[in-house]
Amino acid sequence: MDWPHVRGIDARIDEVELFRLDVHKPRHFSFGTWRNRQHAVLKLSVGSFRGWSEAICSRNDPDFDLLHWGMRFRQLKGLTISQALAHLLSQRGVWPVSTLEMAEMALLDLAGRVREMLVTDLLGLDGREPVPGLFCILEDDPRQAEAQARLALGRNLRTHVKVKIFGDNRLDVLLIQAVRGVMGSDAYVTADANSGYRHQPGEPLDELARELRTLREAGLDACEDPAKLENNEWVLLQERVGDLTLIPDSPTRPAWEAIHTLIPNMGRVYNLHPAGMGSMLSSVVLGRKIRSFGADVIIGDDSLIGPACTAWQQIAIGLGGEWMEALEKPEESDDFLRCIVGQATSQEADGRFGLRERRPGFGLDVDETSLRARCASHGAL
Repeated sequence: MDWPHVRGIDARIDEVELFRLDVHKPRHFSFGTWRNRQHAVLKLSVGSFRGWSEAICSRNDPDFDLLHWGMRFRQLKGLTISQALAHLLSQRGVWPVSTLEMAEMALLDLAGRVREMLVTDLLGLDGREPVPGLFCILEDDPRQAEAQARLALGRNLRTHVKVKIFGDNRLDVLLIQAVRGVMGSDAYVTADANSGYRHQPGEPLDELARELRTLREAGLDACEDPAKLENNEWVLLQERVGDLTLIPDSPTRPAWEAIHTLIPNMGRVYNLHPAGMGSMLSSVVLGRKIRSFGADVIIGDDSLIGPACTAWQQIAIGLGGEWMEALEKPEESDDFLRCIVGQATSQEADGRFGLRERRPGFGLDVDETSLRARCASHGAL
């Protein structure tokens, strides 16, 4: 797809700076536990313009070296915005997917500010309606899951909630029942197994389908990545689980490959997962292809706490997403939130997230002095 508003931007990147933010709230997954995690915030500058982005750079590694990790971003310094975007295209398969996505996000932010346009306008996205926010619960104890569900209600996130499940059907039923009991019958409850249920590609789907139907009976509306599946198995499994909606996530990554490999009817909703897409530009193309299947699109999360939240919220709005998970998490870390001077997106009274005002780029203004004081480390490249 051609992006006329992104081409030919000859403003040169004159500064690259990284900030490290640490989060100490444990997060539990079927594959293990993050006891802590380290986030990198990237700032690219063109004169007085700033482009911001974020990615998790490490987990369970408090001694992580931010500047060593981020050395490849130095390659962008001195390039024009258009040259830098072309350079990222040449690095697919060389740079990590999440790092490519992080750099592109900051470049799109810069491009919008230089052009004095919203990024969604740059990308030709015409969605403007607010999108429901989904609160994600990552607990392996039903009592803790119940407490987190109450926290969701306290944040006025009442319509959509997701609970991580672990491939243990008995535990997963208890987690779902605990969350459903707090959220009530009207909430849309999803689960993410991170492929935690046992299934070898090519084996019969009977047992997996039975376990998923059990989760449906416990109150589950949709399940993301229940097991490792071939694309054709997704189609067969969706047929076998009745009105439980399947949500392919892993098959959508990275976006530039999934454009060519996704097929219809793998699920009723497909997840575009931050840090796994590798490119917002390709994500937009992929989102439109999914829509052509007659399926819905959601924007997932990568435990984000900083500038990537508002960026992906705007992509969700522009694509007309069913819901989005990339929410700010003050209960986990408010270090970046306290540095925000102005932001384009905000939560509305009904729990949806919308564009509060039309601000160029992704519309985030940051108190950089405060950010340097609050971060664990920072430096220019």
